[in-house]
Amino acid sequence: QAVGTAISLCKKYKALPRELSAHIGELQQLISEDDGYIPGVVNRDNDDIARLCKPVASSRKAGFEEINLVNGTSRAEENASNAWRSDGISPQGEKVTFRFGEVKEVSRVQIMFDSGFGYPIKITLSDNRRMQQREGVPEELVKAFTVRLLKNGETVAEKTVNDNVLRMRRVEFDKTPCDCVELVFFSTHGTADIRVFEVRIKA
Repeated sequence: QAVGTAISLCKKYKALPRELSAHIGELQQLISEDDGYIPGVVNRDNDDIARLCKPVASSRKAGFEEINLVNGTSRAEENASNAWRSDGISPQGEKVTFRFGEVKEVSRVQIMFDSGFGYPIKITLSDNRRMQQREGVPEELVKAFTVRLLKNGETVAEKTVNDNVLRMRRVEFDKTPCDCVELVFFSTHGTADIRVFEVRIKA
């Protein structure tokens, strides 16, 4: 992944690989946006509108507050959860709201879900190792959710995803002026709470 991304930057800047050190920060940020993990590197994307917001959730568990959605890290590290978890799932779904304070154009909302990194995933012939692994979709993964763009309190665009099986989900829109993004999460593949690591909102 890193090599492929680096090659794209070489093409962009018409540079040899050994000349790419001048753009190492951009390379790291592109890898991070595509869910590559580099210890110590956090999201510093100036085009990510979510970073300017203080998200508000309908519920939360202690240690898993919604501010973690914009802290720049999309997985757990040592004693830091870096995730938001709802306190159960209400019949209306669990909501996280991002308010911009002014009208912005939005074309993409990217959500990084919890996909159960704590469990081993290995290609192996060992019966013992195979017994340690879970079959099917991770129960932590969000299954159904809606992304809603609002302007002056009115919905101007909306998309719903059902039967999600991806950790990283990019929901694309035509460029839409709005002053708020709402995410409503309805169900998971098994857990009794919603678990999300990161939200990015791009023009």
